Amino acid sequence: MQATPPPDHPTSRLWAQFDSDTAQKLRLPAFCGVPDQLVDDIVLVSLASSRPAARLVARVPTMMRMLAHQTVIRNERCVGHIRGPIQWGETMTAWSSGIGVDDVFICGSPHRDFDVAENRLLVWLLRRMAGAGRRTTGEASKWFEGATLEQVRSQGMAAQRLLAHPTLRGVDGSRRLSSRELRLVRNSRHLAVYTAALKVSDRAAHPFERDEVRRLVSRTTVEDHRVMAMMLDAQRARGLAVPLLSVRDDYIVAGQLRYRCSEVYVDRRKSGTSGLYFGNTRLLTGLEPPEVVASADAYHLVRSAPDADSVITRALTARDAAYSASGLVQGSGSYSS
Repeated sequence: MQATPPPDHPTSRLWAQFDSDTAQKLRLPAFCGVPDQLVDDIVLVSLASSRPAARLVARVPTMMRMLAHQTVIRNERCVGHIRGPIQWGETMTAWSSGIGVDDVFICGSPHRDFDVAENRLLVWLLRRMAGAGRRTTGEASKWFEGATLEQVRSQGMAAQRLLAHPTLRGVDGSRRLSSRELRLVRNSRHLAVYTAALKVSDRAAHPFERDEVRRLVSRTTVEDHRVMAMMLDAQRARGLAVPLLSVRDDYIVAGQLRYRCSEVYVDRRKSGTSGLYFGNTRLLTGLEPPEVVASADAYHLVRSAPDADSVITRALTARDAAYSASGLVQGSGSYSS
């Protein structure tokens, strides 16, 4: 992991400009070059390395004494004593079978049941932490620093021990809670106990904060992001409408701008050429290998804000010429894709 970047770091800036409806895991391949097969593992390790996850694992031993539960009635075979209301139908069946004659009673005994929404959330999160610990020895480990991996591994082992606690063994944490179940947890009288778990649940939907995603990108990708940021700034400076970043057809797109990290593995499932484009023009940063430059039909080298503005000027001039030739007029404040 690199040091915390300044607020104007291009990768951090662009990450904050994504449409919130675009899931973070969908951004990682095209934006950062993360292989598709490693996205889930990297997202999981990142979640486990977050501060909310560390706080949750540390707090669970204390939470064990205050876990939410419900009281359920279960039939229990009582010999020589009675615990709760006698279930006469079941008791008469037991007597007629000759087992214990008439000193056996089937009673409806109250029991504490911990399989409630609050604990299902907790178990699901602990399983995620344990799973992240196991993934620290796989391919995803190459994307994180050793100290981060050791932290996640240690928390994973702690989570595994907590899951073995008798109280949690009968809790079904095999799936993520539905929105209705999460509302039940947030409205529960035990909310104070599960606040740490809810924070990790919220973080699971957004595993990377804007300054954390930088650790996944190389110097070449950072330069791509720097040029992207300059292009977006140049359009805004002219008063052009610039949409939020989103993912479309394996590319990061914003109007005329589209990008796919050149480090991502391209197979037959991905179409087109990786790189940064404005319309049909390939934008280069100066760090590309010669073969990339040679293969580009039309390209523009962008190293500064004036270079970015020059690209916009050429595109606007071409657009105006096309509209003039067709006899149509387009407003100066719009630039559709």
